[in-house]
Amino acid sequence: RDVERSRGLGDVYKRQTGYIMKRILVVDDQKNVRISLSIGLGREGYLVDVASNAKGALLKLKESHYDYVLADVKMPDINGFILANIIKELYPNIQIILMSAYDFSDYESKYKKYHANYDGIQYWPWNYGY
Repeated sequence: RDVERSRGLGDVYKRQTGYIMKRILVVDDQKNVRISLSIGLGREGYLVDVASNAKGALLKLKESHYDYVLADVKMPDINGFILANIIKELYPNIQIILMSAYDFSDYESKYKKYHANYDGIQYWPWNYGY
C-alpha cells in the first residue's frame, strides 16, 4: 500500500475534547519505521498519517492539512532533500524534519545544489522515554 493511516490516541482525544491536534505525515520506505513513529507520536497526542514513499506523501498532502512532515533522507523514488523542496514550494508553512539512521553529511553535501529547504534533522534511534 502506498499510503496508510494510523489511528492513535490523538483521534480518541479529538473526538472526546473537540480539540484539533497537530497533524504529522511520516514518510519512510521502511514499514517498521512508519509503524514505530506512528505509535510513538500517536501516544504523544499527534494525529499521524504515513506514506511509504514521496509519491504517496504528495498525494496525502493534497488530501489533508499537515503541520509537520517527517521524511527519511534515503528513499527509493525521491530522496528526502528533493521531497522537502517540493513540499516547501507547494506548502511553505509545513515544518519539515528529515531523518536518517546514518550520518548523511556526505549525502547532504551532494544535494546542496538543490538548496534543500528543511527545518531540522533527526538521527535514529529516537528515544520516546518508554
